Amino acid sequence: LVLVAWAVVFVGLGWFGARKLMGLTHNAFDPPPGTPSALALDKMNSDFKGFDINATDLVFIQAPDGSKVFDNNLLLSITQATASYLSVRLDSDLFHHLSVSGFYSANASGPAAAAAAFVNPANTSSFLSLQYPKADTQHYGLAFQDLGTHLSQCCSSSAQFVGVGGTAVGVVETIQSATKSIERMDQISLPIAFVVLALS
Repeated sequence: LVLVAWAVVFVGLGWFGARKLMGLTHNAFDPPPGTPSALALDKMNSDFKGFDINATDLVFIQAPDGSKVFDNNLLLSITQATASYLSVRLDSDLFHHLSVSGFYSANASGPAAAAAAFVNPANTSSFLSLQYPKADTQHYGLAFQDLGTHLSQCCSSSAQFVGVGGTAVGVVETIQSATKSIERMDQISLPIAFVVLALS
């Protein structure tokens, strides 16, 4: 009887604690501050207020001052470069399950309003949506991180800013940041441990 009472109390406290914990947590994912992904998402938030940046990974494109994303085929070039790079960087199965959506794909398959949602009102910035099976988040994150580097190198002269941000890239950047932190901790703690061992 005592065991049953303890079990009821334990389950009750566990249920209460779990509900309290769920209220304090969320499934939004923020990349480490100062990373390329964080910068891209900050710019996206600035130009597309209200867009749920946790819903997809994205490529953010900003035209040079005084220009539009349609000038000199900037948006079209980056759209094509993105699809071309990922078709080579990802294996065929991962690429097959990837969806790259943007102004041009929406314009070809739906109403003008759907395409317009991919460009800010001033036509100075745009984005591509990268959607993928969540089970392969880390694989896509590594590819998207490489894509960001590739686009920065190939398009920096024609765009004011181009970057990749979102959950997949954020996961990779967080793992890399944590790994670097652990390595720095090891560099500090190991010598101290050897000194302590030597003195004891």
